[in-house]
Amino acid sequence: MHEYKDFTIDPLNFADLPSFVDGLHAKNLHYVPILDAGIAQREDGNYTVYNDGKARDVYIKAYEDGPDFTGQVWPTDAVYPDFFNEETVKWWHDNLDDFWSKVKFDGLWQDMNEASNFCNGVCYDE
Repeated sequence: MHEYKDFTIDPLNFADLPSFVDGLHAKNLHYVPILDAGIAQREDGNYTVYNDGKARDVYIKAYEDGPDFTGQVWPTDAVYPDFFNEETVKWWHDNLDDFWSKVKFDGLWQDMNEASNFCNGVCYDE
């Protein structure tokens, strides 16, 4: 992950990750990346996965018809996919497909899949 953003590759430190993974496969080894359920909330528009999820309305809400629930995990502010929403499942699958087209991973380690939150309840009053 680059800057705690799921489905991304750090272009400075891991630019050669796709070829490294191809090398693993050539040796009959496997690559299993780690992804967090908390999606980095980047309001600056600099994170396509977050922006697309926002546009497709896939995040858990703070309350019915309210704003997206903001918690805090590794990327600091984070939103959480609502996997009871069929659109969320499609969005997640689309991102997995896109990431796999860049890095041929063999499985996933879904870290913090219990939608962890470092805040004790709501992080922000709004």
